[in-house]
Amino acid sequence: MSKYILKKEKVVDALNALGNANAVYIPVKNKRGLVEYKELGRDAAAADAKFDCRPDVPPKAILFPQTQVLFTFKKVDGKIEVVPTEPDDREKIIFGVRPCDAIAIAVMDKVFIGGKFVDTYYKARRERTAVISIACDGPADSTCFCPSTGGSPAATEGSDVLLYDVGDSYYVEVVSDKGRKILESLSASLETPSPEQEKRKDEIVRKAEAAEGFTRSITAESISKLDSSFDSKYWDDVSRRCLSCGACTYYCPTCHCFDINDEPGRKRVRTWDSCQFSNFTMHTSSHNPRTAKAQRLRNRYYHKFKYSKDNTGRYLCVGCGRCIALCPAGLDITKVISEVK
Repeated sequence: MSKYILKKEKVVDALNALGNANAVYIPVKNKRGLVEYKELGRDAAAADAKFDCRPDVPPKAILFPQTQVLFTFKKVDGKIEVVPTEPDDREKIIFGVRPCDAIAIAVMDKVFIGGKFVDTYYKARRERTAVISIACDGPADSTCFCPSTGGSPAATEGSDVLLYDVGDSYYVEVVSDKGRKILESLSASLETPSPEQEKRKDEIVRKAEAAEGFTRSITAESISKLDSSFDSKYWDDVSRRCLSCGACTYYCPTCHCFDINDEPGRKRVRTWDSCQFSNFTMHTSSHNPRTAKAQRLRNRYYHKFKYSKDNTGRYLCVGCGRCIALCPAGLDITKVISEVK
């Protein structure tokens, strides 16, 4: 891997330089006080970027928009003519992603373009998107538990470039060819690491590998109890606190359920959906196999930690902890799993 140093005083200039040829997304604080990704030059200024925390909102919507017009249709000479939506073919860079969210993008890749059926809308965006991540020096928040799900505060999966905070500079490590090409355009801003900076970077990696500082965790032993707890009354007890608001799914970097509807204006639109909504599993026949809130809550946990693992070999959770931090009812996914009966 190629290694460089980017001084923090040069980050704003680097972002603006990247923005000349790319749509660059950076984490900034919105009017509600939450940190989310906005497009540089259109919705945010480089000087407003917040790289000192895990963003409250994941970058999922950049690749998988919350609302997306798939195509329009019209009647021409008695026949229906479909007009595909013009793709967003701009080159994109998501800057300041945390490793858990980069891994989440790799998980989304597996869902949308890694199997027999390929989502062409997602693929078109993903192929033109590069991810520049910043390693965490331990847990980014008290709700984090990424080591429990196979991740790490300094994981490289899903990233094209990984930065390490070494004080007044970022230690820059190239992960992919896509990342190497991006850094070539910033060569004038990059320097060679000093021995002290190398040492600081190695310390961050050591702490990441040792999972130092994490107070929350999910064990394989706890997850194994899902094999025999499907009909447990435990899910009724837990669900009494759930509001079915869907915050846990909308703020989750890997939840990807959606609905498709034909809307006025002859548009076919895809929108995010949530397994926590009462009509999520409603059939055309009006039969709903999950009428109880407990059933819907149970499905989320089984999907995250059992079905996904059985089918793909990995959890559909990256341990970012947003569902804990942003749940209005105070539900803690690590506590729920550890107390499964």
